[in-house]
Amino acid sequence: MDFAKRMTNYTDKFEELDLSLHGVRLPNFEITDAQKRDVKISEDSDNFTFLKALCEQGMRDNKLKGKVYKERLNYELETLNDLGFIDYILLVWDVTNFCKSKKIATGLGRGSAAGCLVLYLIGSTGIDPIKYELFFERFVSKVRAKKKVVDGVTYLDGSLMVDVDIDVCYHGRQEVLKYLNEKFSGKTSKVLTLTTLSSKLLIKECGKIIAEENEQEMNKVSAMIPKVFGSVKDISETYDEVEEFKEWVDSSEIRKEMYRTALKIRNLVKNKGIHASAIAICYDNLEDSCPSELSSEDKDKSKSKSSVKKA
Repeated sequence: MDFAKRMTNYTDKFEELDLSLHGVRLPNFEITDAQKRDVKISEDSDNFTFLKALCEQGMRDNKLKGKVYKERLNYELETLNDLGFIDYILLVWDVTNFCKSKKIATGLGRGSAAGCLVLYLIGSTGIDPIKYELFFERFVSKVRAKKKVVDGVTYLDGSLMVDVDIDVCYHGRQEVLKYLNEKFSGKTSKVLTLTTLSSKLLIKECGKIIAEENEQEMNKVSAMIPKVFGSVKDISETYDEVEEFKEWVDSSEIRKEMYRTALKIRNLVKNKGIHASAIAICYDNLEDSCPSELSSEDKDKSKSKSSVKKA
């Protein structure tokens, strides 16, 4: 029996699984009664009303007046509310507010988020987008963003969501992560990163292991692989288009063998790690939603606890 037939017989044993994946569901963000009283709104007010009150307070604090600011603020709030982004904006506000309370430095605003007046008014960015003629639509627009309501629940298209990059000082980053872990207990996780064998790394590793070349030689060879618009070319494209690289590969049988092996294993995962600062926050308890694993640090803690119990 050939391999394809064996695989067909194997996969026929699986039952179809309907995961009902509709999109991203943002975690609930609760505003305390004390926070609502601080901005002089009633305790039964919703999150949209709270965000609007925060922005109006920001207008007063920054002494911003005029029709341009009022119209821009109303337009942004309406757009964020219609697309279901209010809780996300408040989460960003909460993180930057925590940083300020702990005197942890944050950036003034990077990327498209600097074009959002709402973020400026609530203190999450430090750039007035109207003064510098920045466009809110680069951050989010009704034309680009999408949402879906299923059984009364709003799901967002993850690839088209708003994105706020918060630059947090390295020395206070762990304190922020600890705060989020405690606030969203059981719903947070560090983010796994995968290093794949692609182009430059691939040719370096194969050259050193298979062709037994030294580090200096393989650094020179990997430098022959060009970048186009920031993306590194595939090794097969490099072989076809870069004469210097082709000549190096064809100069000996062992180098040809190295190249053929590299073609077979390209884009395989070499190793995994943990993102330096990213943290995922889930709507439900994380272990009820997706598979996860302990980091090496957490594994060590787990071993330490079990050894204490055994003692």
